[in-house]
Amino acid sequence: KDIHKGYFASRKVKGQLIYENSINGNSKKDKEAYDLIMKDKGRLLSFSEDVAFIFSHSALKEGWDNPNIFQICTLRETTSIMKKRQEVGRGLRLPVNQDGVRIYDKKINILTIIPNESYRDFCDTYQSEMDEDEYKISQKPNDARKKITVKLNKNIDSEIFRELWSKISRKTKYTLEIKSENLIGKVVEKVNQLNLNNPVIKIETGLIYFTKKDRLEVINQGEKLGSEIKYEVRINNFIERISKEAGITRDTVYKIFSKLENLDLILKNYEDYIRNIILIILDEKNNILLEEGLKYTPIDDYYEVKILYEDLVEIYEKSSLEVKNSVADHINYDSGGEREFAESLDNDRRVKIFTKLPRGFVVETPFGKYNPDWALVLEVNDETKLYLVRETKFYDNKKLEEVLKKSELNKIESAKKHFESIKVDYRVVQDKDLRGLI
Repeated sequence: KDIHKGYFASRKVKGQLIYENSINGNSKKDKEAYDLIMKDKGRLLSFSEDVAFIFSHSALKEGWDNPNIFQICTLRETTSIMKKRQEVGRGLRLPVNQDGVRIYDKKINILTIIPNESYRDFCDTYQSEMDEDEYKISQKPNDARKKITVKLNKNIDSEIFRELWSKISRKTKYTLEIKSENLIGKVVEKVNQLNLNNPVIKIETGLIYFTKKDRLEVINQGEKLGSEIKYEVRINNFIERISKEAGITRDTVYKIFSKLENLDLILKNYEDYIRNIILIILDEKNNILLEEGLKYTPIDDYYEVKILYEDLVEIYEKSSLEVKNSVADHINYDSGGEREFAESLDNDRRVKIFTKLPRGFVVETPFGKYNPDWALVLEVNDETKLYLVRETKFYDNKKLEEVLKKSELNKIESAKKHFESIKVDYRVVQDKDLRGLI
């Protein structure tokens, strides 16, 4: 209620607007909203005014000068080109900050219009006219909601695709095994390297006030470090806490503590010490799992090819690519890098067939479900056929460890073990062409 205002004026009686709503016919709130929207622009633009959403049937007409419009949602079908120009023109003005200064930042200067269907043709025509007037338009508007129906082709019944699917679709089960002695040794080594400081109080002082223009200002009046906190340490049942949060037995926790050489830190900075131990245990446990404790075994169960149909019924046109060398006439992509990669697959004569793997095609891992990106058949030297599964990550030559979360990296490492167990070549590639395939 605080952030929304709307007015609906139906007619004038003796020069005075009569405000109506569907409840009681006369509305004081409509008049207040009208005065705010049409007469008091300064207050409307101020941060001290909560109103951010406006319903109106006439405010977007010529004469209403509000530069800070970022979204326009048209509720009524408009056939007049002039009215549409007026409505769009309201949002094309450069916004102002709280000092009334125009803002030229392109990241801020974005107008989003949620239109009725007639706006599609209008936008195309409008921008074509701007092109003729030598205003350079970098991108034509697309209908982000438009979908296309994907059609499967004869490739899905080909022998080479059936062979590919039979190899990659086999399911597995995994087992976990961690030797507690190995874990204890690695954790103790890391914890003994901890060097924690006593908690210290940091004191900052400042003056906070509002200017006459309703801007919040802060004057920093300095900071200083207080003395180290001297406090009474209350030792709770940290064995139980670590056992639950790190997922190991209480006996293993006890054995870790029996070998530590820096137990005095528990009195120096109790919470930091316990928290670091939990994080070290979790990290070392995952490392051991990936190095030696996680094992995948193939089972007599396969993903059915119908999961391809379920994912390929309708896809968004704006993120689709027409292809000839897949099992459908279009594939969907998630980024520009994926689009370039798919184009490389579709145009290289060595690629006999490829497909984007559907969301339902997952590998179970201890760190959650993992969905690889691509499967393909590659022919080398006109003889050897390679059945490949590839994960694509495009981060401008950055290492995956720099951009991916540890949990995502763990899923990828688990997937390597899964595909190795079913004898399918699997790899993460960062090249947008075929260099990373072999």
